[in-house]
Order: sequence, then structure tokens, then C-alpha cells
Amino acid sequence: MTGVPASAPAGSRRRRSRLLWVAAACGLAVVVEIAVFTNAFGLIVSKSSSGGTPVGPPPGPNPNPYNESITGVNTTITYHETNATGYFPALEGKQICPACPERPKPNYNYTPPVAGFWFYVNVTNTGNTDEELSNFSLTTSGPNAALFVLVVVLCCYPLYGEETYALSFLSGATWSLAAYVIATSIPDDGTTGYALTFSAVSP
Repeated sequence: MTGVPASAPAGSRRRRSRLLWVAAACGLAVVVEIAVFTNAFGLIVSKSSSGGTPVGPPPGPNPNPYNESITGVNTTITYHETNATGYFPALEGKQICPACPERPKPNYNYTPPVAGFWFYVNVTNTGNTDEELSNFSLTTSGPNAALFVLVVVLCCYPLYGEETYALSFLSGATWSLAAYVIATSIPDDGTTGYALTFSAVSP
């Protein structure tokens, strides 16, 4: 005689159902806890109950509270060779910031935040001999010449991936440089703004 399989007892089915619900609830609790501690992997922004403003530690003081601008970037060069001139005309008293006046941008990767500014210059050796360039430095107009600090000079276009302290130029060669400068706190200068001077030495 062929029999029909008996159904599981009702109590057993209820116990399995409860166990499944408990497992699901535990899994959900783990996911919620991870989301809380990781801010949902950076995808969720908490809101305050009063105004919808993001909640969290403040980014720090505004490094440019008076909205001062960089009015220009001038260049100077010191030649160590007697009567040397004209090797690097881009660095001989030129203004190399066509977009200026330009406001430096807050950089919150620093603690406290800083006001950062990039500028670029194409430097060509127009002399008949190979030359070197080094000792990059920066000064700022106004009472504090060290207000902006030169952080790095990078070579070369288009990647600007290598920090450089000195460059060798064949006759006729051109290097495109990028420089990054920062100020921790820019004081009020009225409507004057601040001009930068980028300097180098050759050889």
C-alpha cells in the first residue's frame, strides 16, 4: 500500500518559522550597526531635527574670512653667472596668473584648514647653453612676506606628478611647472588683495 508522507507537526513548523524570523532580525541588526558606525559607507548624511543641516564636527575656522584674493603672481630669477640674462624670460619679472584676481580655495585636508592656491608657469631656456634652475621660493605682498608658503613645485605637464627641487634645461627646452601655496589665516587687506612673487635661482 502506497502511503502519503505525513506533514510536519504544527509545533515544529512554528518553531522553524520563529527561528527564521530571529535569524532575519539578527542579520538586520548587524547591517544597521555597520551602517551607524560607518555612516552607511559614506552615503548617508545625518540631518539635524531643526533645520536639515548636516550634523558632525565643524570643518574648522575659515582660513580666508575676509574673502581676500590673489591679485597676481609675479616672477623673479637670480642668475649666478656673471652678466647672465635672458636664459629664462618667463621668470624675469613676468605676471603668470592670467585669471587673477582669484580667491584661494579652502583645503580641509589640513588641520586647521588652509587657503590653497595653484599657479602654473611654462619655463623655456632660450639661451645657447644648457642651464639649471633651482631654489624655488615665494614671497607675499604686504606686511607679512611669509603669509603664503610654497608647499610644492611639480613637474611636468600634463600629469604634474613629480615633485622637483631643481631642473636641468637643454638649450631651447621647455618645462611646464605647477606650484601650490597655502596660508593658514589671511588677514583683512581691504580691497587691495595679495600679490605673490615666485622666485628661482640659476644655475
